[in-house]
Amino acid sequence: MQTDYIIVGCGLAGLSFAQILKQKQKSFVVIDNNQNKASLVAGGLYNPVMLKRFTLAWLADKQIPLAEQFYAEIEKELQISFDEKKPVRRLIHSAEEQNNWFQALDKPKVGQFLSDELIEFNHDQITCEYGLGEVHNSGRLKTQTLISGFIKNLEAHDRYLDQSFDHDQMIIEQDVISYKNITAKNIVFCEGFGMLKNPFFNYLPLAGNKGELLLIETSVLNIDFILKSNMFFIPLGGQHYLVGATYNREDLSPKPSEKGKSEIEKFLKRMLGDDYKVIEQRAGIRPTVKDRRPLVGTHPKHPKLALLNGMGSRGVLIAPYTAQILFDHLEFGKVIPEEMNLKRFN
Repeated sequence: MQTDYIIVGCGLAGLSFAQILKQKQKSFVVIDNNQNKASLVAGGLYNPVMLKRFTLAWLADKQIPLAEQFYAEIEKELQISFDEKKPVRRLIHSAEEQNNWFQALDKPKVGQFLSDELIEFNHDQITCEYGLGEVHNSGRLKTQTLISGFIKNLEAHDRYLDQSFDHDQMIIEQDVISYKNITAKNIVFCEGFGMLKNPFFNYLPLAGNKGELLLIETSVLNIDFILKSNMFFIPLGGQHYLVGATYNREDLSPKPSEKGKSEIEKFLKRMLGDDYKVIEQRAGIRPTVKDRRPLVGTHPKHPKLALLNGMGSRGVLIAPYTAQILFDHLEFGKVIPEEMNLKRFN
């Protein structure tokens, strides 16, 4: 089998690169076994603002319009719905934070995404003396719906192999990459935290950051927007909410932990008292880099081997943006910006 590209991994990064190849009518095959996928357990949240200090997230003003169009095209093509556009409303905790919100509003780049006025929020359990600030162009991707629907479509067109990738079976030749019975012009690794097992790229400083979420049922919240305090409440419909997430750089096992659960429950009890029931706990390892920028580019000695990784907790917005940059580099030789180019660590 001859193809233009092999893609290893079908989380948000691999899926984004595959979608661009579809659009550009390039041939490809995706190899993945759906193991240890942060994308599948993620809350799927996206918003353009860093909500601690009300600053613009990295390149979010460029990423938002691209991502909105990108996911809309996939929804139309696959006839599925997974992009739930919902405002994020940040609980303002003090007069100082109120002041910071209105200062941010005066900065055009971030201000375009912030509500002009704070919203009153009256709730029996949740104290909201200073109001809620609303972030526009926000929402949640139902990542399981997206990824499973995308894989189903790949399988229907013989573009998907449900198996682990064995790096030892890859043969690098001058003009092609061979893997088992496949030859390709390029191979793109989108393995997330699994990159640490990739002998060609595991020299890169992918630290990993474990995130955990609780799926809860509660009758006392009754909101249809995403509420952000120290953690997020993400409404799923009915009385169900995803709550989290935690950040843990020490425990990098993919399994849910008691520590993660108790951290979220501590937050829940402060917000809702005992008026909730835990349905499920989820955990995944975010592929994070020490400088908080993605890893995009090619191997220093083997230019046919490419990498798309390090999306961190903002993969929904970063993945389509960086996938396009990598494609333009591999096909047209366009320069990858230094701040995301993996060569910064060579």
